Amino acid sequence: MAEEKSLRVPAAMGGAYEAIVAITDAFCREYLNEEYAMLAREMAAALARKRPSPIGNNRPRSWAAGILYALGQNNFLFDKSNTPHMRADELCERLGVTKSTAANTAPENPRPAQDRHAGPPLDAAQPTG
Repeated sequence: MAEEKSLRVPAAMGGAYEAIVAITDAFCREYLNEEYAMLAREMAAALARKRPSPIGNNRPRSWAAGILYALGQNNFLFDKSNTPHMRADELCERLGVTKSTAANTAPENPRPAQDRHAGPPLDAAQPTG
């Protein structure tokens, strides 16, 4: 049920969301895994729900690259000791965008995969105990 809710998008953003998810799903199927695909869908849906939504600007490839780039940074995709692994420039090249485009459209502070159900991210300035 929570998964279904996290993928809801406003009707006006449905086309932009579907265009982005088509790109991220295909990319994840070919190069990454289902977990990255699900995280990308959740992030695209969250961006579609923002007011005003930044994804409605007819640049689905750029947004798909930004989403995957942000997820890659937070989930250590660019660290060659992890699996799956891919260099940032390789991800961007395969998506047909420049690294600066991916970095500039990457949403800030996506939650790492292992923490996605753990609640809001901790602020480093807040004491934990």
